[in-house]
Amino acid sequence: MTKLLQILYPGLGGHSSVAFSLIEADEQNEYQHYLLGYGIESPTESFVTKAIEMNVNFDSVLKLKGLDIKSQFQIFKLLKKKKPDIILMHGTSLVFIVWIYCNLYRKKWVAVEHEPNYAKEIKDWIFSFFILLLAPQIVYLTPQYKEEINKKFHFIPSKKISIIANGVNLEKFKKVNFKSSSKDKNETITISMMSRMNALRDHKTLIDAFNMLSINYPNTELRIAGDGDTKQKYEEYAAKLNLRTIYFLGLLNEDEIIDLLNTTDIYVHSSLKETLSTSLLQTMACQVPIIATDIDGINNLLMDETDALLFQPKNAKQLADKIRIIIESPELKDKIVKNAYEKVKMKYSNKSMFEQYKSLFNS
Repeated sequence: MTKLLQILYPGLGGHSSVAFSLIEADEQNEYQHYLLGYGIESPTESFVTKAIEMNVNFDSVLKLKGLDIKSQFQIFKLLKKKKPDIILMHGTSLVFIVWIYCNLYRKKWVAVEHEPNYAKEIKDWIFSFFILLLAPQIVYLTPQYKEEINKKFHFIPSKKISIIANGVNLEKFKKVNFKSSSKDKNETITISMMSRMNALRDHKTLIDAFNMLSINYPNTELRIAGDGDTKQKYEEYAAKLNLRTIYFLGLLNEDEIIDLLNTTDIYVHSSLKETLSTSLLQTMACQVPIIATDIDGINNLLMDETDALLFQPKNAKQLADKIRIIIESPELKDKIVKNAYEKVKMKYSNKSMFEQYKSLFNS
């Protein structure tokens, strides 16, 4: 059996979400799967639990911040020990070690770029450049990402580049508790958002919109899932506004995310920068109406008034108005939910993702 080893950042979400979805889609057990974590943090408890539940062998190497040569040699030793036939490298920082290993032992490897181009530092761009030079196969998540790389370096070896979108497991992420399109006047309306809490996610606009909305809709609540360096800041901001029905849930595991989405009436994704949001795909699969920022990375996934409602960045009043429209327009809500679900089913399932990667591995 072909041994497929995925190198990834060992959290739950991001790289891990893609890696586990890929493994789950291998229903015929066509590959023997391994996971190799590499990052400045140890694997999360949720990551370890999920790997054990799926009976997936995994190792992890902890690195120091910056260029850590010692940890890269540890990766090389583990690759020699595991002897994978194919390496799927999520990220770019191990490009030289993987290139050396695969050339020495004549193994296949594929590099997947997840890091948003707008968030890259100089070192990240250097790694991206060497990926273009050294990787035999490269995967970008969207055509837009490829265009951005081309503008940066003015050349693209197109024959070795594939566009493969992330996929979500539709057998896990699905609507369980179907809700009525219209709500009783006194019934709680739950609004949710899931993301890392950092400067690229615009939680302030969401909180401000919720503050406006709560005047006429006192039965609303806002649940914010995720962790990061802005979490405390926005907890304090919500407290300052005396908003007692905002709940900061922290980092959730996969089952908790599914439960959250199945008890959500409206999902809001307030962001300043995106590439391809796994949270949006999961929400589409769970058939929850989406309101999201009208920016690149979102408006090439969702169309305004077709499969979502979009609002201008940092426009809290417009966001509050869009939420109000969803609450008061059950027919529009049903329309965008249906269209979004059909889109994720046709284009963004983990089975579709798996078949595209398998074709790449066999080429």
